Amino acid sequence: MPDAASLQSAIKDKYGVVANLIEGHNGAFEVVLNGKRIFSKLKTFRFPEHEEIFVSIDSL
Repeated sequence: MPDAASLQSAIKDKYGVVANLIEGHNGAFEVVLNGKRIFSKLKTFRFPEHEEIFVSIDSL
């Protein structure tokens, strides 16, 4: 299962940018791009797959 650091690395490899990791609370894991939340672990109760984050990034 992916984790925050592996997703950060995958984003850097694919897009050439370093994602900021900010420690959350209560198991929160949010992916936000340009102020828009594209994934919420608190809503889905799971960690995202890299590809689904890439699809969301590419669609913006």
